[in-house]
Amino acid sequence: MATGRLSLLEVQQIFSTIPFEIDLIDHDDKFSWYSNKPNREHVRHTTELGENVQDCILQKFGPSSRASLTALRTGLATRLRGHWSCMATAC
Repeated sequence: MATGRLSLLEVQQIFSTIPFEIDLIDHDDKFSWYSNKPNREHVRHTTELGENVQDCILQKFGPSSRASLTALRTGLATRLRGHWSCMATAC
């Protein structure tokens, strides 16, 4: 359902001003995108893009984050909020 149009610049401005951080993990568990906000609590680097989420993000947060990713993958959860941000396309 289309709700309007945004330019690429407008989309970038939205993601730089929203009051939370977003990280996107693709269907192959690869870290594929992050909101590039100034002063992020969880700093990300472009060198991490394309890495397996287990290697670049989950190792920092431990077993609970692995369980959360499994819940997303199996459909037990559709979104996550909290300490390690959203890690799903459904957030």
